[in-house]
Amino acid sequence: MLDVFAIELFKLCLHRRKSPLEYIDNLTADLRRGENGSVYKSTPAIDLILSTDDHFIGIAIHDDQALRFLNLLHQIIEGHDLSLHWCTRDGACTVANTWRVAAATLIRDAECTKFRHCCARQGKFGAMRLLAWNIRQGGGSRLPRIAEALKRHDAAIVVLSEYRGGPSAPRLCGALHSLGYRHATTFLPSPGRNGVLVAARHPFREHGAVGAGLLEPYRMVGVDFDTFRLIGVYMPNLLAKIPYWEALIAALSLQSPNRALAIGDFNTCRAYVDEARTIDATAHYMDAIEQIGFRDLWRHRHPDRPEYSWFSTRNNGFRNDHAFLSQELAACAGTVHYSHEERIAGLSDHSPLILELADDGPGGLSRETSLSVV
Repeated sequence: MLDVFAIELFKLCLHRRKSPLEYIDNLTADLRRGENGSVYKSTPAIDLILSTDDHFIGIAIHDDQALRFLNLLHQIIEGHDLSLHWCTRDGACTVANTWRVAAATLIRDAECTKFRHCCARQGKFGAMRLLAWNIRQGGGSRLPRIAEALKRHDAAIVVLSEYRGGPSAPRLCGALHSLGYRHATTFLPSPGRNGVLVAARHPFREHGAVGAGLLEPYRMVGVDFDTFRLIGVYMPNLLAKIPYWEALIAALSLQSPNRALAIGDFNTCRAYVDEARTIDATAHYMDAIEQIGFRDLWRHRHPDRPEYSWFSTRNNGFRNDHAFLSQELAACAGTVHYSHEERIAGLSDHSPLILELADDGPGGLSRETSLSVV
């Protein structure tokens, strides 16, 4: 299936020092050109369409390759003497400060179109919203403001990390119930200890703890909705999280061909990209989970961008909150981003992670509802 994205606001204009065109007819450029190969061959992945006056007029994206466009555009511009110009509807054209701004816009549009096509294939046009958020020590006196934030995001499922055992647990569950989350996991942390809670506006089947023999099994719980499995995660710090990573990867290895995701606070980040230094000695597990077929969705969309979901008392930033999706779920994922407003306002020390999935089943989550992992 061929998807063509018409671009009205951007065009690639050639520097006139020399012409890179080999033919005078309209050409379709192979974006996957090798070092010694021609750029003017057809490709089964992504095509850049140029007119006879050398202007960029569109992109042909085949299958689900849209997310690779950013790096490929860089190769074209650097390798073929192209500059990116911002062109208004009246024809005025100015050189953009950086091609990355335009490329990001094209990627966003391509992702949204791909997302709509995924919904269309399944006969649905609604979306589920997932929001992952560590609410910090059960919420405490901040609970009313946390509830207001959840109401604003209007999610169908919430997964709360640092769900605390003891008297704060029923207060949190009561607040969620008043927001319409009538279904919740029953695995309660020990008094004063933190775990993870999954609550939803729709029924689900609870599996309990993920993995056997963990010191605090309430840190990872699994639930089944009609069309996918969700594992809510709140891992401990430092090397204490190693057995939790091992248990999670073992569980997901059984799910890799299917529709599953693990989402929450992993207290894990990659060196120099999710943190400024190399503090985390368990970062290799983020590669291990990718190797079994689960994609770090936010990082896949933003390969080089630093963005942090938590800051230490020394103001060092870390991206500790993640969503790992099986390939089938990732193919139906829409937008993904962090909402920093809640962290800046002091509702928690973490930023919520928000993503959308195609709504593909009447039994678990219905059309135009949203899924939130907090």
